[in-house]
Amino acid sequence: MKHGVIGWNSWQATAEGIRTVYETLEKEGSHIDRLGMICDWIMGVPEEYRNRFQASGSLIFNNPDEWKQIGQIAPINPHLGDHMIGSLNSVENVKNGLGAGATSIGNLAQYFTYEYPGLDMESYRTEDYIKAMAVMGEFKDRGVCMHCNLDDGYGAQFHDVANLLGWAKLERYMAEELAGGRVAHCYGNLFSDPMLRIVFNRGISKIDKYQTPGTFVNGNTIDYGMSMAKNYSVMPTYALADIACQLKYPTGYAINAIPYSEALRIPSAEEIIECQLSMDMVIEKAPYYAEYIDWDRIEEEADQLVAGANVFFERVINGLDDLGVDIEHAGEVAAVLKAIGPEQLETNFGAGEARENAMRGRVPIRGTSIVQTITAIKDDVLSKMSAENLTALKGINVVVGGF
Repeated sequence: MKHGVIGWNSWQATAEGIRTVYETLEKEGSHIDRLGMICDWIMGVPEEYRNRFQASGSLIFNNPDEWKQIGQIAPINPHLGDHMIGSLNSVENVKNGLGAGATSIGNLAQYFTYEYPGLDMESYRTEDYIKAMAVMGEFKDRGVCMHCNLDDGYGAQFHDVANLLGWAKLERYMAEELAGGRVAHCYGNLFSDPMLRIVFNRGISKIDKYQTPGTFVNGNTIDYGMSMAKNYSVMPTYALADIACQLKYPTGYAINAIPYSEALRIPSAEEIIECQLSMDMVIEKAPYYAEYIDWDRIEEEADQLVAGANVFFERVINGLDDLGVDIEHAGEVAAVLKAIGPEQLETNFGAGEARENAMRGRVPIRGTSIVQTITAIKDDVLSKMSAENLTALKGINVVVGGF
């Protein structure tokens, strides 16, 4: 399945864009299955407080009629992610989203990392968060699931992919076991390593007790930059891996084609179409690559991540219990985890081997793409320093010999 995102600063512009994307792709013999609505941050603020703030220029639903149209403009499944569940307006947004026919609503991760400056309502926010989860849980038998983009939350701040997977298990514990819903995880923004994308998908499927289909695998945004020439090469590198993964392990994740202009500006409908059409060729060729992937190695590395994730999960739960937290109370668990933060969680409960000189005191079972990048830069710097030192020493020898 194919996913895209859309959302400009008016419903009229967004509706026209949806029609343009759908109709143009149809004419080209292509398609799009799911479309995420990019809402303005102010949608996460209760309506009575919105006059205090300046909107940022993304989509705002101004009335019930605009909400109801999201699934009526074109036969594409509407997806609601940012500033819904986890905001200061969780329950209201869930009511409106469900009423409009959306069956995947998020973003659970944003409770932990997105803030609304000027509104000190943390207790209210936590209660609203859990209530929204419970409402979503009432409709799980009708295919309703809670979207959670790991990379928008604490996932972006962990160093070890095993701990990230353990964090996903904690989110499932809160939203599924305690609040009674179903979670559809998303990841990919911060996964630059194509093979790690496959390994992680396999791992996250292994901890998915209810086998809920994922919402989508997000595109690798960290490799997008100011050079369009380079940006054109990014999508095939991640999409090939994501498509091959779904061919082998059909876990329901749609593949997201990130427009090449993403890092430069808000993409136009034409730029969304361009990338979707480009991905069609990747879909056509991916089966040839999938045949030559070492799937036994994928399984082995995924199992390593799952083992580490289970260690992290158990250590965190036991740690919370030792602190006197009611680990059967979703609100208490969420609030305390937010107060502790990812660095202390990873340092104190991480699955990696403890080592004094390692970052956060532990050697990652599998470093995240960001840690891989930091390590590569460090090795490069040390390598150059060694060469420079060697040259300097040789220079000293020459001078001394000449004297």
